[in-house]
Amino acid sequence: MPGGVSIAAFNDLAISTSPAWMHDEKSFLNEAQKRNYPLIKRLMDKNKKFVEGGTKLKGAVMFDEQNTAEFYNPNAVFSDQNPQVIEEVEVPWRFMRDHASWNEETMSLNQAAKMSRKDRVAMWLDLLHTKRVRVQTSMFNKIEDSLTAVPNNADMESSSGTLPYSVFAFNNEETNGLYPGFSTIETIDPTVETEFQPYQDTYDISNPAPGVASDVGLLDAFSRAWHSIKFEAPESREHYMEVDDLRGQFVISSKKGVTLMERVLRESQDHFVNKGTDPAVTHPTYAGIDILYSESMDTVAMYNDGAGGRADEDNATLAGARFCLLNAKYIKMVFHHDWFFNKKAPINSREQPTSWTENWISAFNVFCHSRRRQAFISPV
Repeated sequence: MPGGVSIAAFNDLAISTSPAWMHDEKSFLNEAQKRNYPLIKRLMDKNKKFVEGGTKLKGAVMFDEQNTAEFYNPNAVFSDQNPQVIEEVEVPWRFMRDHASWNEETMSLNQAAKMSRKDRVAMWLDLLHTKRVRVQTSMFNKIEDSLTAVPNNADMESSSGTLPYSVFAFNNEETNGLYPGFSTIETIDPTVETEFQPYQDTYDISNPAPGVASDVGLLDAFSRAWHSIKFEAPESREHYMEVDDLRGQFVISSKKGVTLMERVLRESQDHFVNKGTDPAVTHPTYAGIDILYSESMDTVAMYNDGAGGRADEDNATLAGARFCLLNAKYIKMVFHHDWFFNKKAPINSREQPTSWTENWISAFNVFCHSRRRQAFISPV
């Protein structure tokens, strides 16, 4: 058909008719969120702990029972001891703030509900709601990033620091699990208290699925790690010993790592009877433990680059995927009860009487009282 006029040329229509928005005023697409939040989900949503107060977070740990048990003959004379075996794990508070700001002028123009039908206006988005969505997204992104940040002694271990502990401060591939710059973790020296070190293992990056004739594959490393961080107490003495049902265990890895595990499972699936290990399921597992993709592990630059610096896993001296095995029963986020995403009343100032700020504040840190129940697998 010849000719025709664009709909945009019909000015009367444009003046008379509003656009057709594809959502209501509180449901817009949030593309600022991360693909996933594996650490928030496991360390905060499911396993967080609340406390009411205290100058810092502390826990008591026994690393060595001193083994005073002895066998004896009747009428033996004993030399009794009084071992002092309790060590303190100490964690400082960290505080986090975000805010939403607005002015009364723009808010008053965004309130269609106050309009009469005669003088009506359409409100396509609730402006205050969009500001609060932004704040929540900002805070959750910040927390997830902090949980996988490069460890920093001055910012994390020091009482004068401002950053919460990263899980990599507790669980990494460094000697004794001490990241460069650290001499203690939660005030404990792991070179002295060797039970306060994570389990570490390796796999052959050039041959991660060698089959049953070799023990250098990725599944071999997972098997060794599994047996090394699994603890079971005698059934008759569970009241006195730590009982771990392992339900808190999970693994985080980069996209490369999760993909590698899927490939290893696929190449090995002829050996498996349990089809739950087939990569056709939603995500790979090992012994029922979820192996989760963490975006941050794609880019975190915390590995030795061979030149005195640090690089991501693709550019490290030993390049390849890493796997961080965590047990959320023993590493978790601890929040102050009154400061869990606490929304404060809006405030303004005399200089700007119509401008308001709404603060959201949290007080927390990451607390780990067993590092030997965590494991880190690296390539060689």
